[in-house]
Amino acid sequence: MCQDTTKRADTVRMTEKVSLSKVAAAEADARIAAREAKKSGAKAKAIKHSLEREWYMDYLAFFAPLLLCRVTNVWPVFITGFGRIIATRAFMSLHYIFIDKDNYKMKLNQRQLRREKGDYTIGAVLHMWIQVVLQIIFPSMFFAPEDQIVECAKNTFISHVLLVEPLYYAVHLWLHVPNIMRLMHSFHHMSVKTLPSTSLVQDFKEHFIYVATFGPAFFAPFLLTGQNHWTVICAYLILFDIVNAFGHTNISLNGWLFNSKYSPMRYLFYTPEFHLGHHKYYRANYGLFMPVWDFLFGTYKEYKIPSPEKLGVLPENQQDFVFVGHCGGLGHLLTCPEWSVYNVYDRYTQFLPFELEFLIVDLAGFLCRLFISSYKVSRYCIDKKLIGRIICVVRTPMDYFKKSRFSSVNKDIVDLIEREYKLSGTRYFGLGNMNKNKQLNDGGNEIVRLVQNHKFLKDKKIRVWTGDTLTAASVYHQIIDIPNLKEIFFVGGNGKIGQAVIELLIRKGIK
Repeated sequence: MCQDTTKRADTVRMTEKVSLSKVAAAEADARIAAREAKKSGAKAKAIKHSLEREWYMDYLAFFAPLLLCRVTNVWPVFITGFGRIIATRAFMSLHYIFIDKDNYKMKLNQRQLRREKGDYTIGAVLHMWIQVVLQIIFPSMFFAPEDQIVECAKNTFISHVLLVEPLYYAVHLWLHVPNIMRLMHSFHHMSVKTLPSTSLVQDFKEHFIYVATFGPAFFAPFLLTGQNHWTVICAYLILFDIVNAFGHTNISLNGWLFNSKYSPMRYLFYTPEFHLGHHKYYRANYGLFMPVWDFLFGTYKEYKIPSPEKLGVLPENQQDFVFVGHCGGLGHLLTCPEWSVYNVYDRYTQFLPFELEFLIVDLAGFLCRLFISSYKVSRYCIDKKLIGRIICVVRTPMDYFKKSRFSSVNKDIVDLIEREYKLSGTRYFGLGNMNKNKQLNDGGNEIVRLVQNHKFLKDKKIRVWTGDTLTAASVYHQIIDIPNLKEIFFVGGNGKIGQAVIELLIRKGIK
């Protein structure tokens, strides 16, 4: 056994010597990206964007092609640009809801989210400008006869496979030359933990490199056949963005189809782990959507997303306590991460007078309750052992103002408690914000009574607390931790929290 261990150690040392230059090169790239990240991080208070501008400039840039509406048909330009932005936003929302929401280990810092929020639409808007100019210069490149659309689509696909894929591989290698990396590509690699939209976040100069790299997909068919169609180009760009975003997700695809060396798909279509390997190693996995070029030129490197066990992620069905929340006004509705992951750190923003906001979200809440009774927010981990989650009943401020709705709100809360106990065995529930309103349920006491009299829940040892409960518990434990404490003079003992603390101290035998 000792001999086997020695042989393995010798093998490891030999492998390390052989790959020393590759490691050094990768570390050089990593240092460049790290320096750029540090410049925009600790050394600079402002968020670094690929193009510094005022907020209204994005809207002006988006609508600028309208100036040429008398020269060319700008509808294809806006359909393409708007479609790309909507597709990206939809992909991000779905990825957050079904992938990232429960992944409490995958937390992105506020600086990265703010940086990407301001940059992910730049490429789409820039391409709108380029498209409108090309429509004027080469109209037949966008307005071929409609009966030729299928043929144009075939030619565009072939051009992508034969021209764009190998060209991108070569360009990507060039972007990792240290000076070029420092000049442009390090901006993209500042996002170590990637979002779907990270695929669109580039240095402004780099966007022009990609226009030249991806352009042959629809330029080549035009040059060879004299025609192409804007619907094909639009579909190509939207599909391109979606597949590119897919490569920046944290999804592990297991099975023979993508992992076996005998499977053609392993070489013809990439997985998120393939591109995440590039973000991890820098000097590997340069290909766009087809790993075959990395296999051919020896730059492929295996990377696997660590398993939940290795990450120390607790079971996905574990849920030790739930905080029961609710929707606020319109500013709450429009700044939730499900709508846009970039909102995860945003504050409540008031858009309209509160009276009007509350009426709008009251109608939205009514419509939502036709289909759902609650919605889950992300999980969070406490002390690496306990999992909590915020779950909101589909209730809005108007439900807490009208006495006629109080009983149905309380019923929704109790139904949520029953449902989560059956799903996850959760016994501890906190009431947040208006869900513990004095007028609604006497600060949570009515919920406790309903649970105690509930046919199913009454013997399940359900515990309900409010913010006041936790405050009282915290104050009590801080007091009893005082060494040799026998008596105390408590100021503010006539309040709700004070009364609870005093009662607990008396039971403990403290005067």
